[in-house]
Amino acid sequence: SVHYPKVRTTAKDHSTKDDVGTSSKEARLVDTVSYSNLIVGQKYTIKGTLMDKETGKAIEQNGKAVTAETSFTATAAQGSVDLTFVYDSSVLEGKTTVAYEKLYHNEKDVARHEDINDAGQTVQIPKIQTTATSVETGDQVGTIGKEVQITDVVSYKNLVVGKEYTISGKAMIKPSGSEQAVPAKDKDGKDVVQSVTFKATKANGEVSLTFTLDSSNLKNRTVVIFEELLHNGVTVTTHADINDDKQSVYFPEIRTNAVDKQTNDGVGTVGKTTIIDHVSYKNLVVGKRYTISGVLMDKDTGKPLVASGKQIAASAEFIAETKDGTIDLVYKLDASDLAGATTVVYENLYHNKKNVTSHADINDEEQTIHYPKIGTTASDGSTKDHVGTSAKDGRFVDTVKYENLIIGKSYTVKGTLMDKDTGKAITQNGKEITSEMTFTATKTSGTVNLLFNYDSNALEGKTTVAFEKLFHNDIDVVRHEDISDENQSVHIPKIHTTATDESTNDKEGVIGSKVTIKDVVRYENLIPGKEYTVKGS
Repeated sequence: SVHYPKVRTTAKDHSTKDDVGTSSKEARLVDTVSYSNLIVGQKYTIKGTLMDKETGKAIEQNGKAVTAETSFTATAAQGSVDLTFVYDSSVLEGKTTVAYEKLYHNEKDVARHEDINDAGQTVQIPKIQTTATSVETGDQVGTIGKEVQITDVVSYKNLVVGKEYTISGKAMIKPSGSEQAVPAKDKDGKDVVQSVTFKATKANGEVSLTFTLDSSNLKNRTVVIFEELLHNGVTVTTHADINDDKQSVYFPEIRTNAVDKQTNDGVGTVGKTTIIDHVSYKNLVVGKRYTISGVLMDKDTGKPLVASGKQIAASAEFIAETKDGTIDLVYKLDASDLAGATTVVYENLYHNKKNVTSHADINDEEQTIHYPKIGTTASDGSTKDHVGTSAKDGRFVDTVKYENLIIGKSYTVKGTLMDKDTGKAITQNGKEITSEMTFTATKTSGTVNLLFNYDSNALEGKTTVAFEKLFHNDIDVVRHEDISDENQSVHIPKIHTTATDESTNDKEGVIGSKVTIKDVVRYENLIPGKEYTVKGS
């Protein structure tokens, strides 16, 4: 007799136990080779090779074909043996492998099973890819909030039609520096996970998973969606690359540093002025269009600041050329009525008409401009009130009350004595009468005294008014200059007398032992309501 052997093969993945392959550095494909019509007692060898169904060629790794073989002595004419192929299937994702088998006897190829289209010889290794986007913006720019959503579209390839699969995903926070990736959390502090189970109706397709997370603390962080595909409770492939841009949603951060254009810091200038807000941004998506929009807020009320009857806002649109950068917003306003007020700049970052992040902290000094306020109370150095004295070495004291200064900043108060009648500065010896003092604010509100030395004899009958200016960084930031303000004024009296003999009623005196001289004293520039005493000799 001559026996003609026959072999059939059934390939399965070692982990899933069926024709769904797993992606692994050390995957195992088990091919059960069924044989018939062997001669009992004879020695046989089965040699197998893994083939790429797409190319029809042997799969090579490390320069060699992926093979397996086993030898046995037939104990029965019919039976089966297993061949195990150990290979790196991670590089074969999306590929279909077919096991080719040959039966040898006396080193001769006596039977084979090599059908590239035989499903029984086939193991399909799936592949998945994911594309994550923010539900709110529709792309990879995330929004900041307690409940924001990311949709991850998972495209799959090379699934076995009719088999049941589960796609399971987790939202991970991309590490910064030497940190480890950690799960993102929802508003209840739980890990953000999602899964969907489905039966494959076609080899290639896609499913979507939506993740709801709390991004309140994710400014300047990136969330990456990790996905895995499971079959028969086994993870057959994953897509979990922390550096994969398509799996990532970027949550931006903005910080602001507002300065008065003239002082170049947080001390505002009372009058027509400009605020420059240096907005620094982080973690933007390069190439995307953004809008920075801001408004000036009244710190006392927490509402938008109103200056000259209108709110003050500014905005700028730009395309991000770099992930991190800065942009300036310019606010022009008339701050004439804002002495003593404090304004805080609120900024919002928009993308696709969605507010993706804000910097709106009413107590943030970096966002704050303080407008100083001063008021003055003038007094004579001798009378200690608004009644001046006539003296060669007269003294004029102006107590300057300040409000809303920044502690630690240096300020200078400069004063000038003015003639109320003319509205011009008083000059003596060809110079204006001035005084100044520089100090470092140790508290936001307080007083300083300016002392003016002058010849008040020459100013009898005049009213002097102290004009004051507050300087910071050599900029006149606020002034108190009201020629009609009584608190700033010192009135220097003037008197003139006309003496007559009581009997003659003129300048001719009467000789006698008891005569009376009548002196009519005319006064000027007294303060109504004040008490005065006239003394004569």
